This record gives sequence, C-alpha cells and structure tokens, in this order.
Amino acid sequence: MHAELEPPTLRNNEPRLPKVDLYGAVHKGIRYALSSLLTRMGAADLTDCSKLAALLDDLDGVLYLVEGHIAHEDNHVHPAIERKAPGASSRLMDEHREHERAIFELRSLMTAINTSRPQSLAALGRRLYLTYSRFVADSLLHMLDEESVMEPLLESLYTTEELTALHDAILASIGPDEMLAFTRVMVPANGRDVRVGMLSGAKSAMPPEAFVMLLKSFRPLLDDSDWLDLTTRLGVAA
Repeated sequence: MHAELEPPTLRNNEPRLPKVDLYGAVHKGIRYALSSLLTRMGAADLTDCSKLAALLDDLDGVLYLVEGHIAHEDNHVHPAIERKAPGASSRLMDEHREHERAIFELRSLMTAINTSRPQSLAALGRRLYLTYSRFVADSLLHMLDEESVMEPLLESLYTTEELTALHDAILASIGPDEMLAFTRVMVPANGRDVRVGMLSGAKSAMPPEAFVMLLKSFRPLLDDSDWLDLTTRLGVAA
C-alpha cells in the first residue's frame, strides 16, 4: 500500500521540524493508544470476564479516537490540500475509507465476542488480535506518510499564518468530551513542553477542582521527574 512512497524526510534531506505541526502531537497520542492496547490485547486472559470487558471498552475508546481523527482530517486538512493541489490527498482519503472498514470489522468482532459461547472465545480473541494488529500497522504507516509527505506539501502550499489558522480551526471543531479523550492519550505520549502547553489551556478553561482531578489522572503514567516538572510549571500542587 505504501511501497511507492519514499518519504523525503527519511531519505538524504536535512532533518527538519514543521513550521506548524498539524500532526505530531495528536499522532503521538494515537500511536501511544494503539500500541499500548495491542500489547495488552496480546497478553489478555479472555476467560476473565471483567478484564475482557475492560479490554473491549478500551478498544472502543481507541476506535473512537481514530474515527474522530479521520473526520477532522477529512473535514479540514484534505480540503486544504485539494484546494491548492487537486488529487494530492486522494490516496490518503482512500486509506481513511479502508480504516473505516477495518473499524467496522473490529466492532463486529467485539459484538461476536460479547455474544459468543465460551468454547469459541479463544478463536475469536485470536482473530480480534490479528485484525487489530493489521489495523495498527496500517495506521502507523498512514501517519508516517502524513507527517513525512503531506506536512511538507502543506508547508509548500500555505503560509505559516494560514497553517496556524487551519490548526486553530481543527481545535475549535473538537467538542469537550472528545478533547478530553485525546488529552488523556496525548499527555503521556508527548514531551514536557507539549504537555504543559496542552494542559495550560485546560487549566484556564476548567474549574480548579476539575482540573486537579484531570491532572491527577496522569500521575500513574508519568515518572517522578516528569510529574514534578508538569505540576511545577502548571503551578498546581497535586
């Protein structure tokens, strides 16, 4: 699917940072969510009903994130590309449709597992794991293409100010519940400066008690030095 592409930033070009990083932080969060769940799924004891229920619930949450991310790119990023370079995003849009079909297949397997007889559970669990593994692999390659091919293309088509406006429009289109879901995976997946930037906005928008509760939910996911850095820079004793 991706063999024809040679991402320019992975060849002999000088390393570069995007002027406006439309993809980086959210893709790190999605990679974190996808890979963490894949590891858990491989080690899961499907005969433990409570663990199975938690696993399927978490899978539903990951698929929710991916569906939302696909929608934001379809609604904002791809139209921006097509306005200046017609056809340039067609392959990525086709891959989005493939991802949606894979999500439908995964949800169908989740339903089958929830209604299966005990003797069918192991085989269905294996199928779910392999299907999800393929979905993770395809998603990782897709995000690599976006960051190494599409992002430079966008920078060649639009000014920094225009890309900033595009980024702001994407953020403005995300509702509170979806933003919270993305924040929960993006904070542990990103570096210190990005974490502080993300949570500074949340701090200004949320009641203090609610923000402290949100912040504490990240404590198990960060080591001591990262946690100290985060709470110190946010000015919160949590």
